[in-house]
Amino acid sequence: METKKKQLRAKVKLERQQLTEDTYLEWSKQIHKRLQNIDYWKKAEVVAMSFSIHFEVDTIELIKECWKASKRVVLPRVNFLTKEMFFYEVTSFEQLEETKFSLKEPNVEKTNRIDINEIDFVLVPGVAFGKRGERLGYGGGFYDRFLAQTNIPKVALAFSFQVFAQIPVEIHDQRVDLIVTENEVISR
Repeated sequence: METKKKQLRAKVKLERQQLTEDTYLEWSKQIHKRLQNIDYWKKAEVVAMSFSIHFEVDTIELIKECWKASKRVVLPRVNFLTKEMFFYEVTSFEQLEETKFSLKEPNVEKTNRIDINEIDFVLVPGVAFGKRGERLGYGGGFYDRFLAQTNIPKVALAFSFQVFAQIPVEIHDQRVDLIVTENEVISR
């Protein structure tokens, strides 16, 4: 199974790298529009998401949109030693710092940690997704452990080439409720 996961990660990475900047920005914008028509988004006051990297669907503009709409934005901070992830409210990009793997994460001295019960829904990052909500992450298991602790609605933002009929999953892998692409919204 690990070989299949590695192959899938490599395939999606190559697809991402081949995106032109114009296509990347246009598809991200289309995904944002679809997301903003979803009830989870409309009703949310506190939105959890990560800061996009490596040609993931752009979340930087979404963060700005949240701030404009007076939604609270919470971003994750990973502890690689304990394998835990906690969310911190961010009100400015100046509160972020570059951490391991070039992640942009909240500086814990400049932000406040948020209880998971305050979060209305979470935008879950991933490499690939199955049409029944399966998710292939980057391999650290941080989101799987976090999502197993809560019933927060889970939404994935993905380019259509990241969505497959099915993907390899293990018992601990957490599923998402919706996948939003530039072409459609997939509900499991």
